[in-house]
Amino acid sequence: MSKYNILVITDDDDFCREIRAGLEGRSEDAKIIKVDSFSEALSNCGNSGRNILVADTGTLLPNRAGGGPVSGHRTGSAKYEILRLKQYIRSHYAENLSMETLSGVAHLSANYLGSLFKQEEGISVSRFIEKVRIDAAAALLLSSNRKAGEIARACGFRNTSYFGKCFRGIYGMSPTVFRDNYKLTDLKRILGGKRDVSEGT
Repeated sequence: MSKYNILVITDDDDFCREIRAGLEGRSEDAKIIKVDSFSEALSNCGNSGRNILVADTGTLLPNRAGGGPVSGHRTGSAKYEILRLKQYIRSHYAENLSMETLSGVAHLSANYLGSLFKQEEGISVSRFIEKVRIDAAAALLLSSNRKAGEIARACGFRNTSYFGKCFRGIYGMSPTVFRDNYKLTDLKRILGGKRDVSEGT
């Protein structure tokens, strides 16, 4: 049984390998679990041992400013551009992410980007942005005492009732109930460290 469960939120397999390499010879008690989102991290938390959350973009705990480079895919390939775009979204989720802006980041037309993203990821760009924003909001709910409406705005939602609907769609409960249910978890203690995750510093 692992003493530490290291939950790594990343799209980059090389980032997980970097963590494993950094632990070599230091700890035999760490289990590294690659997850796609904060909600997946919560569902993968071990009941025993300490849960440590790591993210390679600015969504939760910004270890690499703006996200690290995407490894393992040829520059300019569709997979590379989609992974790079996902990292961009995770680092800029609080901003107005229009398809025009995102197509400029990916160097693809808006229409082509939309269809390519759906083909590669199985969901639309707007749905992915929504999920990233909800994950960031969940982290803020556990790491601060800020009101849900304030957190919604900080995470890029302009409408608090829509935020509540999206949050319930992913977590199956309201933001307030979520905070009450998880406020004593290890993730609460990890996220509630020396800085507010919304500040990204």
